[in-house]
Formats: sequence, C-alpha cells, structure tokens
Amino acid sequence: MIAMEVKMARDKDPLTPREARNRTIMALSMVIGGFFAAALIAGSQWMGESNNAYWDSLGAFSGPLPPLLTVALAALWGIVLPIISLFWMRTIDEHERSAYRDGAEVAAFAYMMGAPIWWILWRGGLVAEPDGVFIFFTFNSIYLAVWLWRKYH
Repeated sequence: MIAMEVKMARDKDPLTPREARNRTIMALSMVIGGFFAAALIAGSQWMGESNNAYWDSLGAFSGPLPPLLTVALAALWGIVLPIISLFWMRTIDEHERSAYRDGAEVAAFAYMMGAPIWWILWRGGLVAEPDGVFIFFTFNSIYLAVWLWRKYH
C-alpha cells in the first residue's frame, strides 16, 4: 500500500511511517464510504419509489436496490471492509486501540440495553416498530463519540 504524506498544520515533524499508513487507510475508507453512499442513493433512485417514509429524505436508506448493486455493496461491506479493518488495527497504536475498545464497549452496552427495550415497548404498542438503520446509526454514533473523547482527551 502506498503511504500518503499528509501534514497537518499542527505537525512540526514529518509523519512516522505508521501515521502515514494510518492516514492513507483513513483516506481510502472515506473514498470507499463516499462511493458506498453514492451507490446507495443512485441505486435507490434508479429503482423507484421507497416504502419507508422515515428515511425517504435521506435517499441512501430508502427503496429497493438493483440486485447486482446489492451483491456488489454486500461484498464491499463484508469482504473489503474487514480487510481494511485488519490493516487499520495493525497500524494504530495502543492508545488508539484502547479508545476503539472503550467505544465498542459503551456502544455494545447501549445496543444490548436499547434495542430490547425498544422491541419490548413496540410489542406493547407504545412506540413505533424498531428500525434497524436507526439502531445501526445510533450504535455507530455512540461508538464514534466515545472513541473521539478517549482519543483526544
């Protein structure tokens, strides 16, 4: 993998090879994420109307997708993402690994408590049916918030 030499304004010294790899993997992940979102939006619009009014305004999370695009995106998420994640975990230092672990732990507890509570309340007719996309984004938002806090404080 080619290391990208990116210097931040606050950096005084050249990047270490590890930090250069770290930033290259982050940039690659952002490009793949942008492609993924664009493909979801385009595929959803190409297939027509959505059946989920909650996510209609977001486009990427509503409506059916073409089968070929569905398989390609599933492979990207299930094959390419784990490979990138393995490279990423070999690149980061102990402090960042600890921040990731703490974020995952807090998010897992939130999921283990929140999803069943929502499901039980839905079964009782008190709230709307559980929404997997909302749960996924909530889990990831908690994970990201804890990771950011632990990494930068």
